[in-house]
Amino acid sequence: MIAQSDPHRWALPDLDHALAWCKDQSDKGIRGICHPLGEFAQAVEEAQENGEAYIKCATAIAAGGIDASVAVKPTAIGISHDKARAAEIFRTVLEACAEAGVAVECDMEGTPTVNATIQMVLAAARQGLTCTIALQSYLHRTSEDIAHATGAGLTVRLVKGAYLGDLRDREEIRSAYRTHLLLLARQQQTFRIGTLDRSLIRWAKETFPEARTRIEFGFLKGIGEQTAAQMAGDGWRVAQYIPYGDDGGLYTRR
Repeated sequence: MIAQSDPHRWALPDLDHALAWCKDQSDKGIRGICHPLGEFAQAVEEAQENGEAYIKCATAIAAGGIDASVAVKPTAIGISHDKARAAEIFRTVLEACAEAGVAVECDMEGTPTVNATIQMVLAAARQGLTCTIALQSYLHRTSEDIAHATGAGLTVRLVKGAYLGDLRDREEIRSAYRTHLLLLARQQQTFRIGTLDRSLIRWAKETFPEARTRIEFGFLKGIGEQTAAQMAGDGWRVAQYIPYGDDGGLYTRR
């Protein structure tokens, strides 16, 4: 168990620590999703630096032979103020990661950036640059976004949502999650989910035949770690989101 006072409960201090953590988790059968912390870039230079951090992360993952992907936050590459430039940086990251043989996952953030994020990822997919995209069940548009994403050859990770969405009631969000997961299962043979909700995890495990080969369950560093380790030990596909860096204020508060 991780002590509440542990300063590195939610995020690790740097890339080296993140890679070491990934290796340790890999020994338990848990794949890593590494994320250099940073959000809401305010200038082109900052967005570019964040893009370079993603590439540096992928290069280190490849060099270490680590079973991990890189998670990109669209606001970190400037999507809030310069969509075209963010799309350029995103393509550069995808190309570099593909060359390194490291997969990319695109996070989904607050509702003002959802449409631009999906358009950015779909545009990259049309150029043959695919990734995993997180879609949030508390939005009314998610069924349509699942269809567009799967049709473009993207892998979907279904999450409940960590910002403010169209749905606010907990049971309504759970119901929407189940509906979206059934839809996703019809459209993709293998897919990913990200939730710490034990009732939804249990429902997903019970609902889909041969679920161990179809679903990857995503967890966060610092929470649900015993559950993740136990599931991996039981043969389930499990991944853990591993942020690192010294810009974790917003992430930790969420």
